[in-house]
Amino acid sequence: MWAYFMAFSWAAALMLIVGIALIIIEMFIPGFGVPGISGSILIVAGIFVQAKTVEEGLIILLVVAAILGIALMLILHSAQKGKLSKSSIVLSAAINESSVDPTGDLHFFLDKEGVVLTPLRPAGTADFDGVRLDVLAESAFVEANTPVRVIRVEGSRIVVRPIKP
Repeated sequence: MWAYFMAFSWAAALMLIVGIALIIIEMFIPGFGVPGISGSILIVAGIFVQAKTVEEGLIILLVVAAILGIALMLILHSAQKGKLSKSSIVLSAAINESSVDPTGDLHFFLDKEGVVLTPLRPAGTADFDGVRLDVLAESAFVEANTPVRVIRVEGSRIVVRPIKP
């Protein structure tokens, strides 16, 4: 057993350590990106460089999986109760219900007049007293800088009609 550790390749050790570190970094980043792919490649390469037999490769793989499992448990525990839960990295699931209006009541803008900022084909942006809103034209096309009036609010859709001079 001691001879096995003495024969351990420093290149393989470095590949495994860097691979594990990259996968741990990937645990903080959503998706499967460059750190995760690079870490996986380095771990596989490290196993191929070090393992002389299939059994040695499986043992190294089990050790790496155990290390990553422990790291994941620590990260999840910290995300729930530790310092990580108070950091800006992890979004808190506890949102004050009264601060969020899920319907986004836009009926306030009914009959308001504004100016089209982008051409409406039929959707675009308009300005209502300094408030930029995504709007939908009642007609097919409205040019930019055209005055408009909100004629309907349907949920989050704001329908506008050009004001005739």
